[in-house]
Amino acid sequence: MTVAPTATNKEELQYLDLVRDVINRGERRADRTGTGTLSLFAPPQLRFSLSKPSADPSSANPILTLPLLTTKRVFSRGIIEELLWFVEGCTDSKVLAEKGVKIWDGNGSREFLDSRGLQHREVGDLGPVYGFQWRHFGAEYRTAKDNYDGEGVDQLAKVIDKIKNNPTDRRIILSAWNPADLPKMALPPCHMFCQFFVSLPPPNSLPSTKPRLSCLMYQRSADLGLGVPFNIASYALLTHMIALVTDTIPHEFILQLGDAHVYLDHVEPLKTQLERTPFEFPEFAWKRSREEIGKIDGFRSDDFAISPKYKENSHPSIPMKMSVTFGTAKLARIACRDPDSASLPYTNSSLEEKQYLKLAHRVIESGELRSQVKGGTGARAIFAPDPLRFSLSRQVDPADPSSLLENIVPPFTTKRMPFGVTREEFAWMMRGETDAKALEVKGVKVWMENSSRDYLDSRGLKHLEMDNIDPAYGFQWRHAGADYSGYVDGIAVPPCPILHQFYLHEPTLSLPEAKPRLSCVVYQRSADICLGLPFDLVNAALLTHLVAHMTDSVADQLTYFIGDAHVYLDHEAALREQLARPLIHNFPTVKMARSREDIERDGAFDSIVGDDFQLGEYRAAPKLSFKPHL
Repeated sequence: MTVAPTATNKEELQYLDLVRDVINRGERRADRTGTGTLSLFAPPQLRFSLSKPSADPSSANPILTLPLLTTKRVFSRGIIEELLWFVEGCTDSKVLAEKGVKIWDGNGSREFLDSRGLQHREVGDLGPVYGFQWRHFGAEYRTAKDNYDGEGVDQLAKVIDKIKNNPTDRRIILSAWNPADLPKMALPPCHMFCQFFVSLPPPNSLPSTKPRLSCLMYQRSADLGLGVPFNIASYALLTHMIALVTDTIPHEFILQLGDAHVYLDHVEPLKTQLERTPFEFPEFAWKRSREEIGKIDGFRSDDFAISPKYKENSHPSIPMKMSVTFGTAKLARIACRDPDSASLPYTNSSLEEKQYLKLAHRVIESGELRSQVKGGTGARAIFAPDPLRFSLSRQVDPADPSSLLENIVPPFTTKRMPFGVTREEFAWMMRGETDAKALEVKGVKVWMENSSRDYLDSRGLKHLEMDNIDPAYGFQWRHAGADYSGYVDGIAVPPCPILHQFYLHEPTLSLPEAKPRLSCVVYQRSADICLGLPFDLVNAALLTHLVAHMTDSVADQLTYFIGDAHVYLDHEAALREQLARPLIHNFPTVKMARSREDIERDGAFDSIVGDDFQLGEYRAAPKLSFKPHL
């Protein structure tokens, strides 16, 4: 079925185009619920405006808008009640059900809780899900009826405080993903975390000009038919709420998806939706003022005023069944298509490097000047750029599709990178180590400044021994949630790459002897374009190659999502030199020195060393010097 979009609402068309793409090109997969899905991994971002200029040129206040889909009427009251339930930190589905919102009833039922091994829970007690993590991250969960005031980390309060008092902070993050609590949850979070970005007024702006607030949300699992329309509106409303209490202007909501899927029993209803022409999104307003509402806990459901025109400027709702697992899902493999979605629009790795160079050029030419960056250096930054995509394998003979595959890694060729340093750091992370001296012994000093006495003291971590970078990166990869003797309430270097999600493509029917293909998505909250990001990309590629090696699959694709992408001002001259260099070399190959069996015999991931990764011929332009910023 082909639908020719004619509407002017291009933002809703993004969503419809994605649905159409998944139905037409999605890989057919078994799923947890046994229903079956069509799925694409790491599709393009969806971006939604949250305000527009007022029709009155004398007014400094914009008109607020809400991305509530119009090609089917969305249950807005349910979205509002659920969001307030999250903000309250509540985890009892019966509280929502009493208000006529029953979207969590299936996951809070006796049968479902028992299937999750939560027989001790009362019906409706969902465990430490979304709201609990937002308001009490790290607290010990007991029951939905307990009072948790003062327990754990109130992430939502910290987000609001940072927006008010440290708006250029790159750590304004709200996370629902807590690996230690996942077994206690009725349902692990699909919308895992969001990052906020405050765009400050230009230097010569009028005093009345307010900062603009944007939100980026990463969703690991996206039910396009039923869940995503809810999620878009929910996080848009959350951004509106936070903007009101922080006296900022809601600007943009960006949605980045991992596994974007359509359940097979949603295909026909969605085809009906695809035939409809979108209306403009509705306008939105607050019924009470910021002073009347006060703080984030002061919102009521009757504060939200969605334009009454939404009912007439939207199509009727479309029923879709919610897929819920009871007991063991049907895990039989479903034969899949030969998925075109895995192939990149690039055939030469020099063109993949060009993505990075285009991003760097965009930042230095049009990035917002962030003069309040810690350290006083200053930087230019953009928020939520298009993702970077890299192939991790290629045919030995490009002219012969049946030729052998060789693994590749993306150390950039427009400046030589120290691959030996990168692989040693990666191996150190894989072993779960946190002692920077273990790296220094191998001549790798990338963590020495961040573990110095002066730096630790400046972070308020006087209790940590020098050279101890606390439970960062590798410790979280290997021991998330474990007690750490050196960790109290701080972390020397909060992680910049904060998430890796993997996706396994089954072999095609036409090549039964072929191995599955493994892709990886990374989300990086803060990306130092010149110095840090090139290292981080290679680290993520090595991780994907290692996981593929240990699971007898083939590393296929790396997709890199970025929140705050910035170039320090004192890096700009060297970066411009790099941008002037020609792209003439391909990325090098990489091979594993030990077999999977040898690695498992020697201690699995605890035995990983830098020499396990053997780089092929690496041709690159001379290195460039960039000063690190702590």
